[in-house]
Amino acid sequence: MLTLVNPLQGRVASVNMSLRFVVLDFALKQLPSIDQRLGVYRQGLKVGELKVTGPERGGNIVADLVAGEARVGDEVRPD
Repeated sequence: MLTLVNPLQGRVASVNMSLRFVVLDFALKQLPSIDQRLGVYRQGLKVGELKVTGPERGGNIVADLVAGEARVGDEVRPD
């Protein structure tokens, strides 16, 4: 059985709800590009939407929360 893995899959590392941005962890994986949109998923359900804004440093990148919510540990990936 072959399982495909989405190379653009990361996790929410930290959240600043007052300024509506998150830091994403893509440790040892391909980083999303600036202005790319990503979905935020919790237990398989979409709970938010992000727009990648940068900056990037060592496998982490910043994104604005444009809809919904995000919590530390939520999965992020392209829709």
